Amino acid sequence: MIDFSIEKERRILDLKLNGCGRLSLFRQKLKKSKKIKKSTTFEKTLEFIESLNFTHGDLSKEAYLSHPLRLATMLLDFSENLSKDRLNLALLHNVYEVTDTNKKSISGKFGSNVAKNIETLTVNRSKQWDRNYKKAYYEKIDLASSDVKVVKVLDKFDNIFLLCLNPDQKIRIKYLEEIREFVLPLAKNNLPILYDDFLNCCNEAEDLGHQLI
Repeated sequence: MIDFSIEKERRILDLKLNGCGRLSLFRQKLKKSKKIKKSTTFEKTLEFIESLNFTHGDLSKEAYLSHPLRLATMLLDFSENLSKDRLNLALLHNVYEVTDTNKKSISGKFGSNVAKNIETLTVNRSKQWDRNYKKAYYEKIDLASSDVKVVKVLDKFDNIFLLCLNPDQKIRIKYLEEIREFVLPLAKNNLPILYDDFLNCCNEAEDLGHQLI
């Protein structure tokens, strides 16, 4: 059973430390993993994301990179079918949204499959709380590859621990409603090992509400 409080504090610590050490931890985890062929390297991907200029609220690049690095780390823990494309997708899943990188650039560096899957995952933030848009967004994910579905589940799972930092109760409620309606079914069908923990963490996040750090 995943301890919600411990995982929340780990992510808050990442913010406080400005992401310091997160990249080294991922490299260590990657080196020890038996799910990745020893001949497979992700240095190209890591060097690429380190070279980008991220724009995401008031977070520094280093603090923000903690998020995709945690996603990739969780893939090493929870995903049985771990291809290079799946791990690259976790590391690159939101580059269209928070950098000036485009589909053509990603396709040239990491292949058209990864580029297309990032496009499917990218959210139009101006419509993110529109009911019809959100329904259509998840319908596209339902039709996409298992890589897309698993990364989406882990993306939302990672974010649930920091939902308490959002002071807007209405947004917190909408976020949890989205997870329960669309993401938990994805988890149940595509990453069942995480389903019970994810459901429990949603309940914990709802009970916690807003928290200052």
